[in-house]
Amino acid sequence: MNSLEILAFFVVAAVVLLTLVIGRGRSWRIAAMAMTVGAASAALYAPGKSRPPGKADGIPEQVASRRIDLADNVDQYVSSDTCRGCHPGEYASWHKTYHRTMTQLATPQTVLAPFDGVKLEAKDRRYELEQRGDEFWIRMADPDWEAMLQRQGVDLRQVASPPIVERRVFMTTGSHHMQGYWIKSRFGNMMRQVPWFYRIKEKRWLPREDLFVQPPEDKRHFSTWNDTCLHCHTVGGKPLMDLESGTGIPQSEVAELGIACEACHGPAERHIAKHQNPLTRYQFHSRGEPDSSIVNPARLDPKRASEVCGTCHGFHAVDKPRDYAVHGSPFRPGGDLQVPFETVRYEPDLPDKARDIFWNDGTCRTGGDEYNGLSASACYQRGGISCLSCHSMHHSDPNDQLKAEMNSNEACLQCHDSYRDTIEAHTHHPATSSGSLCFNCHMPYSSYALLTAMRSHTIDSPDAGVSIRTERPNACNLCHLDKTFDWTADHLTKWYGAPPVEMDGDQKSIAASLLWLYRGNAVQRAVVANSFGWSDAQSASGTNWFAPHLAALLDDPYSAVRFIGERSLRTLPEYETLEYDYIGSPYDRARAAEVVREVWQSGNGAVGRDDLSTILLKSPGSILQSIVDRLHSARDDTPVKVAE
Repeated sequence: MNSLEILAFFVVAAVVLLTLVIGRGRSWRIAAMAMTVGAASAALYAPGKSRPPGKADGIPEQVASRRIDLADNVDQYVSSDTCRGCHPGEYASWHKTYHRTMTQLATPQTVLAPFDGVKLEAKDRRYELEQRGDEFWIRMADPDWEAMLQRQGVDLRQVASPPIVERRVFMTTGSHHMQGYWIKSRFGNMMRQVPWFYRIKEKRWLPREDLFVQPPEDKRHFSTWNDTCLHCHTVGGKPLMDLESGTGIPQSEVAELGIACEACHGPAERHIAKHQNPLTRYQFHSRGEPDSSIVNPARLDPKRASEVCGTCHGFHAVDKPRDYAVHGSPFRPGGDLQVPFETVRYEPDLPDKARDIFWNDGTCRTGGDEYNGLSASACYQRGGISCLSCHSMHHSDPNDQLKAEMNSNEACLQCHDSYRDTIEAHTHHPATSSGSLCFNCHMPYSSYALLTAMRSHTIDSPDAGVSIRTERPNACNLCHLDKTFDWTADHLTKWYGAPPVEMDGDQKSIAASLLWLYRGNAVQRAVVANSFGWSDAQSASGTNWFAPHLAALLDDPYSAVRFIGERSLRTLPEYETLEYDYIGSPYDRARAAEVVREVWQSGNGAVGRDDLSTILLKSPGSILQSIVDRLHSARDDTPVKVAE
C-alpha cells in the first residue's frame, strides 16, 4: 500500500468514525449514510493503479434480481413473477406503472436515451457514449479517482488530465420524467451515477447539476446507487456495507429491481406456500376472510396504510444507522414505521440538508416526501385520510396514480360531503371554475421536485400572514399572480374572518408573485415561475404582463429556475420559438432576456390593465425598472439545495 492509499484509507476511517459518533441514537438519514459508499470511493485507490481485468465490467451478480433471506429466516421474497400466476390483473396494472421501471438493468428495451456516437461535455469533462450490440458504454474521467480527490479537498476544475476509463452502463433509474444511468465502481458492487441525465420530454441529455435546485457553485456530485437509491427503488435492498474493515465498501443485494409487489405487500413466501393447493386457495377465498400470510394495504387502518407509502415517500431519521447501512430497512408493510425510523419534523437546529425540505413554517416543500406533509395534516391526524384515499397502484392513471375522479372535488367530498351543494358559498368562486377546486386552495402547487412545482400534501387553508412570516407561497397568490398580499388578506378576512395581517409597503402595493420572483429564494422563484406557466393562473391573472418578469429568470443563477422560467415563457405564443438555452453561456442568456423585453415592448405589453403599478409597470410596455432593481438587489441568495 503506497502513501496515497494509506492516506485515502485513513480519510475513510475518519469519516466512518465521525458519522458513528453523529449517528448515536436517532441520526438523520443523510448523515447516517455518509459512512457508506460515499466514503468508500476513496478507500484503497490511488492514481495509476491498474484496472481490474475481465469481470470488472460484467453485470454484478448481486445487481440481478434474486432472493434475499430476511434476518429471521422465515419470511422470504419471491418476486413479482411469482405473483403473476394467481394475480394476473393486479400484475398487469402494476406493470404499467412507473414504479416498476424505477430501476432496471440497462438493455436496448429499457435505455431511453440515444447513446451511439453521442459526445457530451460539462465542467471541463468530456463523455463519449457508445452502444455495442446490446451494451451501453461510456468513456469518461474515472469517477472513483475524482471522488477521492474531491474528498481530499482538491478542486477538480484544476485537474486538467484525469485518468480516462471505459465503463459499461449496468442500470437505469427513472422512466417518466428523466432517466439516470449507473456504472460499476472499482469497489465491491458499488454503482456510480453518470453525471448526466436524459430528459424524456425534451429528448435531451443534460448535466446533473443543471437538473436540480442546488447552489450554482456546488461541487460535482458522485452519487452512489447503493446508498441513495437501493432502499426505495428496489425490493428488499441490503446495502451490505463493510463496516468491520472501516472501508464501507458494499456488496449489496436486492430481491428485485424496481418497486414491485412485495414492496407494498411484504415478503410473499409464506403466502405462496399457503396457497399452493388450488382447492385450499378456493376454500379460503370463498370464506372472504383476511389473509394473514400477506399484507393488503387496503385492509390496514389509514395510518398503517399510509406508512407503507411513507417509508419511501417520506424523509425519516434512522434509528440504527449501522444496521441500516448493512442490512437495509427493517420496516415491512403493516408494521409501525416509527419503530425503525422517526419521521423528520421541522426544527430550527436541523442539519441543513434536512432543514431544506421545509418551508420556515415547518411545511414540507419537497416532492417525493409527501408523507411528511400528509401526516402533519389534520385530515390525517383526526380525519382518517390516507394515501389510498386518493391514490391506487392498480386502479389509476400511472401518471399520478390517482383513482378515478380523484382529480376533481370528489377527492375531498368523499369526507366533506356537506360542501357538495354549497360549494360557491364556501369558495366565493363560480362552481365550475378552478377557484372552486378544493385542492387548488388546500393543496396548492407549493412543493418542488423534478423541475416543476407539485401539490403540497400538507392540507391546510390559504393564509397571507403565513406567507409573509415564513416565505411559503399561498394558494391565492399562486393563482392570482397580479394581486398583492394585501388583496389576499383582505378577501380572507371578509370571507372567512381571518385576522388582519401586518405587512410592509411593498407587500401592500406589489403583486406577491413579483416579490417572490425578484427577491425570493431559489425555491420560491422556482415555484412561482411554474405558476406563470399554469393555465389556471394565466386565466385568472391575464398574461400580457408576464414576459418582462419571466425574462429576469432567464439569467437566474440557479439552472432549475432558468429551466422553469423558460418553460413558462414558451407558453406565451410570442416566445414559442425564442432562441434560448438555459445552460447556454451567460452572454447568450442575457441576450435572450433582452430580446424578450424588446418583443414585449414592441407589442405595448399590458395594454388595457388598470393595475400597472401593482405589476411593476409605469405604462403599457414600460417597466418600473428602479423598483425592479431595488427588489432584485435584495434577492435572497442563501444557498438552497432541495433533496429530491
